[in-house]
Amino acid sequence: MQLDWFRQHHKKVFWVIAIVVIPTFIIWSPTGKTTGDAGGITSGPAGDYYHVDGRKQKVDWDEIVSRRKEYSKWLPRGYGINGEKGVNGEGALRTMVRNQLVQEFEFDVGPNELKENLQAIIRSTTGKPIVNEELIERYLSERGLSQPQFERLGYEDQIFFKYLRMVAEQVRVPDTQLFVEYCMEKQTARLLYKEFKSKDFIAKVDKPKPEEIKEFYEKYKADYEKNKEQVQDDSSVWILTKPKLMADVFYLASKDIEPQIKPTEDDLKSFYELYKIVLWKKDPKKGPDPDNLKKYDEVKEDVRKEYVRKNLPVEKEKLLTKFREEFRTAEAKAEAAKHTFDVAKFAKDHGLTYWRTKPLTIEEYRKGAEKAEAPDFKYVERLFGMATPDKEAESEKIKAFIRKQLQPDFPIGKDADEAYVMLRIPADGYQAARTMSLEEATPEATSRLIERSAVEKAQKAAEEIHDQWAKGENLPKPADLKDEVFSSQSKNRLALEYFNDPKAIGEVLKPSIDIDPDEDRDNPKHFVVRIGFAVDRKLPTWQDFEQDFSVSREQQRKMLEYDARQFMQNAAVEFPNKLGRPKIDDKIPDQPLYREVRSRTPSDS
Repeated sequence: MQLDWFRQHHKKVFWVIAIVVIPTFIIWSPTGKTTGDAGGITSGPAGDYYHVDGRKQKVDWDEIVSRRKEYSKWLPRGYGINGEKGVNGEGALRTMVRNQLVQEFEFDVGPNELKENLQAIIRSTTGKPIVNEELIERYLSERGLSQPQFERLGYEDQIFFKYLRMVAEQVRVPDTQLFVEYCMEKQTARLLYKEFKSKDFIAKVDKPKPEEIKEFYEKYKADYEKNKEQVQDDSSVWILTKPKLMADVFYLASKDIEPQIKPTEDDLKSFYELYKIVLWKKDPKKGPDPDNLKKYDEVKEDVRKEYVRKNLPVEKEKLLTKFREEFRTAEAKAEAAKHTFDVAKFAKDHGLTYWRTKPLTIEEYRKGAEKAEAPDFKYVERLFGMATPDKEAESEKIKAFIRKQLQPDFPIGKDADEAYVMLRIPADGYQAARTMSLEEATPEATSRLIERSAVEKAQKAAEEIHDQWAKGENLPKPADLKDEVFSSQSKNRLALEYFNDPKAIGEVLKPSIDIDPDEDRDNPKHFVVRIGFAVDRKLPTWQDFEQDFSVSREQQRKMLEYDARQFMQNAAVEFPNKLGRPKIDDKIPDQPLYREVRSRTPSDS
């Protein structure tokens, strides 16, 4: 039945998909335009017209204004345009046309289906599991929607997604498409290429002048200040100093706990009786008869050592629990009395070694020591996430509370050198990243300018060689070039660009800039420019495809079909949101004056 319906309405289906998916493709494309009358929309004196399927459909502006208000209040799936609240007239118009075309396909939603969908929207929005009349009334009141408006908007929404699910079910991936995907993944190419490394050109670069350094610094600083809200990771911003942290460290060594464990004679005798058949047999291979057990007086010192070893964790927990509780109390009293809290003395009185580390970066702590009184105590690294201020107010409140606490103890070292550590972030312990002064930034700015010039020289050298090879001049000997076979999964950019746009065998490829293979890819300092050409390319045969069971064909088919359905659904959801036509106004315009004013220009009298 679905296929019969699809055959009968395939032309209309094409146009609905066209107005939903194609504009999305255009917008996502790097060269797509986001202005003008995309989608066949034109304006006239009495309304807007939408050209589709050879017809000219008119929608009155009054109706657009009315529906725009409704869609702005509705927002169950987010009809915002380009991040603004609510929708503009363009988004309202396109959504209206979309709904109109789908309803012409004679889709329908039953009353129970509609009711369930509307209740699901209310549940997901309010977080309430049970939808009753009172909740519905409050929900509609908060949004300024009447019951008929809410039901009609939900009806249109449900019809469209019902239609979309039906169309998505028609997605089928044949073996021929799977074979194409297989070839893209399994293809290989043998490239001969030459590398021009930027670090080889650094000696040929003049040191930048002070005014060049200043100009580079000021431009980078201005760009960062303008876009810093969008920066996800400050570590990628070279003009910022690294955050630093000091920490209070409280260190309790096992050897310092042992003297505090003072068992009585009765304690030792009870411990001996409990463990004598396990620890103090004369011959471990024989049974625990009295003649085979060592006497208490013979092993008293061993009993004491074993007692201390067994009770060390318990005693440690008692000491640290007591320290944490009394520490919080003493610190609070000092704050209330506006006295300085002597942390060092308090720690010493409780048998703990205390010191404050130097203000260091997370990288410096990672390379640090793990011994008592080390100013670069390596475990402070774990505090950086908690020390960093959070942009979310509620999260920051939680973080601020936890920062004031002693972080839970953890063991370090082994056996006789084992110790237990607690950490704390002092009130002034965190130094946030800040913008460097010109003087501070000069070494890094100089290095970057030199590297940039070196890359430019490497590019120029590669382009000159490229032009010569392309003309058949100064052709290299194969022995002088790198010879490598690449797969489509390679990280070599020259190979990747070749796979993206394969050239004829022997045709010289354009120069390609990449990270120097000797560099850390996460923090590169130098780059390389490569030029070359392919001397061989291998694609799998159909027989290879048939015989390769390394990937389940049905699993691959399901993944591709799933991706296609997801794309169609996402395109439909984003369809009203992604259109880039200039927004009409943040406020609902006053029609009909708006229509007259919009057609005028500043030169009109």
